[in-house]
Amino acid sequence: MTNRRLIYFLLSASILLMVLLRIQGNSLITPVSATGILSLEFAFDSTTVAEIVHAWHQGLQSSFTLNMVLDFVFIFFYTCFFYFTCLYYSWTIPRWKKIAALMAAGALAAGVSDFLENILMIISYNGMVNGVISFATFFLATLKFVIVFLLFLFIMVATLYVRIRRSRMASDRKPG
Repeated sequence: MTNRRLIYFLLSASILLMVLLRIQGNSLITPVSATGILSLEFAFDSTTVAEIVHAWHQGLQSSFTLNMVLDFVFIFFYTCFFYFTCLYYSWTIPRWKKIAALMAAGALAAGVSDFLENILMIISYNGMVNGVISFATFFLATLKFVIVFLLFLFIMVATLYVRIRRSRMASDRKPG
């Protein structure tokens, strides 16, 4: 069974890395990349990707590199957080075992999507800008965010369900 302390550790590490990425990523905000790294993730055509890459080659190489390194670490922690949390709920709510297992697999899919997306962004940044890579990066980013949204929604509903169930069980045990 997954330890709740492990889940809290993974959640804390994920939040810390998200904040670090946000702060560090501010340097990647330029007139052609208004949302920093997200601009590159969601640039689905090669022209936009080329503009962003060109802007970042003007003194932002180390910022891009650090952002990628931090993001790879972040991918590990948030993937593990979602995976182990879904496994926890598969054991905590036996009736939800199948959906929780499916969501755990979704967590792995989100992590793989994010990893591949980062590899494609690195390839683009290093001069291989084309329509296929740009669209694949956009597709993987979109897929990742949709899966993460569904994971977040599942965990919120499961948490609420468990709290309500525990509250009812506690009130049923109170004497008369």
